[in-house]
Parts: sequence; C-alpha cells; structure tokens
Amino acid sequence: MQDTYRHKGMRRKLLQQLQKNAAFRPEVLAAIGSLPRHFFVDSAFEELAYKDQALPIGGGQTLSQPSTVAWQCSLLELSAGQRILEIGTGSGYQAAILQRMGAELDTYERQEALQLAAKKRFDALKLENLRSYFGDASELPLAEPPYDGILMSCAAEQIPKQLLARLKIGGRMVLPLLYQEQQRMFVVERKGEKTFEYEDCGPCRFVPFLKGALPVQRK
Repeated sequence: MQDTYRHKGMRRKLLQQLQKNAAFRPEVLAAIGSLPRHFFVDSAFEELAYKDQALPIGGGQTLSQPSTVAWQCSLLELSAGQRILEIGTGSGYQAAILQRMGAELDTYERQEALQLAAKKRFDALKLENLRSYFGDASELPLAEPPYDGILMSCAAEQIPKQLLARLKIGGRMVLPLLYQEQQRMFVVERKGEKTFEYEDCGPCRFVPFLKGALPVQRK
C-alpha cells in the first residue's frame, strides 16, 4: 500500500471540504486527514476514494462517505483511552479512524470475508488497541466492564437491547434507526441503570442491520 503525494493532495482537498462543517470535531478531522482512505477500497475505486461519497466494498455493503464517518465519530464524543464497541466493521476504515483518535476498540463484522480483509488492513497499518472479531455482536455475552461508547454503521428497526446493556452509565451510543418510515441518526446516552436519553440528529442512509454470522464457504 502506497500513500503518494497525489493521494495526500486529494486527502487535503477532502479535509478542506469537511472542515466547513463546524459540527465535526477537530480530533475526528485530524484522524481523517492522517488515514489513507484508498487503502480501504478496491483499486478500481481509488480515484473516488477522496470524494465525499459512499463506495461498494462487496457483500452488499458500502464504505460510508467521509462526511458520514466524521458525523458519527463526532457524535460519539470519544476521549482517548475509552473502550468503544463498533458494530459493522465493513472495510475497517471507521474502525481505523476511531483507533487513531485513541479508542480501545472492539469491532465486529458478521460477514467473515469482510472481517478477514479488514483485519489484513489493520495488521498492515500496525494498528494497536484494535481487536477485530467475526460474529453477530448482538448475540455476544455482556462485556465486563461495559463500553464507554457504541457505534453502529448499519440501520436497525429498533435499538438492540443487548447493546444498551453493554453501555456504561454516562456512555453514548450512536446509531441509525428506522423511525417514522425513514432512517434517522440517533444518539442514546445512558443516564442511569434503567434511564436513557435519546436525541434525533437528523436523516441518514445506511445498509440495514442484519443478525446472524456469514462464514466464508471453504472448500
């Protein structure tokens, strides 16, 4: 993987575009500016890697557009050293952004082919404090200790109760939800043992949240 002057120039232009949105946190933009997005897409899409658009990554999944990644990561309000759970690794790009922001990250992908490809990228970039797993995160036992933040990159019809239970008091969950027949980005903050606050942050567009793991068909 090579990050040439041309790639860096395209990334600077993308960053300048994203910097116009005051809602994007500086540490998020710094991570986006430092991470080669073209590493996370097929070479056929390299010329589009620094456009603000979603790109296909296989398995019916997409790499979210950079502005969406910046939005979700900013809403998470991550502080370095916090334990974060990501649902939907996909290409691994958003996980790598969170890692560069200082997260202690667990990321889950239900499609083994995507998980294996993402892990190769993580290993090539030598990303520390990032653990990549294959499986359905909604079916896993409760984490101890609970997570400071949870981020979903797929749209659910309702908030998975198993994930709410994994969020620590004071923690934040950022996820797209199907609400009143459209997808909306929500922030859920856990205020107490059984108390949660919900904030609708606006319309969005994601692939659907699906349960069940899809292993690679080996011969």
